Amino acid sequence: NKQQPPAYHRYDNITHQPKMTTTTTPQKKPPIPDEPPIPLLVKPWVYLYNTIPPKFYIPNTNVSTSFALCSCLFFCALYKTIHLLLLHVFHWPPYTENDVTRSSTIKITAICHSCLLCLTLGPLLQTQPFIPSCPMKVHPQWWQDGANAILEFCTGYMLYDAILNIFIARYFQWGGHAMSVPDYCYLVHHFATAYYMTATRVTGAGHVSAMVIMFFGELTNPFQNAFCMTRQMMKKDVFVDITKALHVYTEFSYAFLYFFIRGCFGPCLCGYVTYDIAFTKHGRSYIPIRTSIVWLIMLWAVLLGSYPWVLDTLDMLKDGLDVKYHKGYVGVEL
Repeated sequence: NKQQPPAYHRYDNITHQPKMTTTTTPQKKPPIPDEPPIPLLVKPWVYLYNTIPPKFYIPNTNVSTSFALCSCLFFCALYKTIHLLLLHVFHWPPYTENDVTRSSTIKITAICHSCLLCLTLGPLLQTQPFIPSCPMKVHPQWWQDGANAILEFCTGYMLYDAILNIFIARYFQWGGHAMSVPDYCYLVHHFATAYYMTATRVTGAGHVSAMVIMFFGELTNPFQNAFCMTRQMMKKDVFVDITKALHVYTEFSYAFLYFFIRGCFGPCLCGYVTYDIAFTKHGRSYIPIRTSIVWLIMLWAVLLGSYPWVLDTLDMLKDGLDVKYHKGYVGVEL
């Protein structure tokens, strides 16, 4: 066998002697951390957000409102579908003024909204660091699309709820009844929520604060609406046996979650959000001080406004599984 020559590839420039070179494997660069994979529950939102045309933008911004408008139409259709199912499939009582069927339709629609939100907000918040004031641009593009979709989805629900269940119900379906103080409080709450979510998108920062507050706020909503449904059904003698059995557990589960999330955890969360937005250097650099003041006023107003319900749920917890709002209850109800 003929001996292979050594691997001389070039000559040294000084000695003019052959220079041995060896073939070396190029050193690999340190691996770049991969972006977190898109959670399964977030993928449909990213897809829908990018496929709904056309895009309607708030003037002088790049913030779209198309998904919010489509979400509003979705909830109107969902409300009508649930109402028809209750009437014609499950044989609930027919429509009358302030009837239990219409009220339960509103509450079931609200439960659907809360469940969809929480199932998506949880994975979104879990995949990114919790910095309430951080800018939107630091997140992966899929995360930005998912966050924008969920913020617009909630805005669309607020729009549907205000139009269909306040204005149309009061002035068309219920014979032109004047709006009450709770109705105005309801509208103020919805406006503040929609404004906060939209303002974070316009500002380009603070969206995490809106999302985490929304997550814990909506976490109690299905239980609260279930409790209100069984309470009203019991008063109107609708499916009495099932309602009485369920009401014990809907009241206790609602009271437990609402008291500890809104009454105990809520102030701590709002305090941390306030600190991060208003008292840290990065918070003040990302969010203008005037904007943050408006946000924080609305944040604490909504939290403090819930304290009558916090005290009410405390009374429910004191009774254990002996319900406070039984069929013969006499007193002021929230």
